[in-house]
Amino acid sequence: MPEVKAERTGWRDPEISGRHRMWGFDCPAADVDWIEYNHGVPVAMVEYKHEKAKPVEARKDWNLKAFVAVATSAQLPAFIVRYAGDFTWWKVRPLNALAQKTVRATTRMDERTYVAMLYKLRGLLTPEDVLHYVEADGVCRACHNHPVMVDKVLCSECNGISEAFDRFGPMNS
Repeated sequence: MPEVKAERTGWRDPEISGRHRMWGFDCPAADVDWIEYNHGVPVAMVEYKHEKAKPVEARKDWNLKAFVAVATSAQLPAFIVRYAGDFTWWKVRPLNALAQKTVRATTRMDERTYVAMLYKLRGLLTPEDVLHYVEADGVCRACHNHPVMVDKVLCSECNGISEAFDRFGPMNS
């Protein structure tokens, strides 16, 4: 019998990952990166790959075939998205016909465009505060140094924490 592949990334729970591998070659499994959803209703499945990750050949990768089969059976668009380590670009590749309704072919996007696509999948417009956050790269608009949450514009060291929008009620720090 062929040998079971070793854990490659170290991101999975090592106990269950190792245990499942003990069950043999003919009992494969794959993790699912992201199920994008809106109010508990799935809208898409996304497999993320860092720019330095090994390229995936969709026709030969059994994990990806299973991923696409699940998405298609659930009538969800399936994408593989390769992203830059600094998040300056996102390369979106549709993996099924449903995904091709959103992106016809592999398309390189900036973060703003990619985030807008995710909101569009939900039937929503991208909120202005999210767009501002993406444009500011998640840092304080005053010092351009300290990280801030999406609903904030200033860090705690720059005039306290300033609420940009109070759409979700008070935020706990």
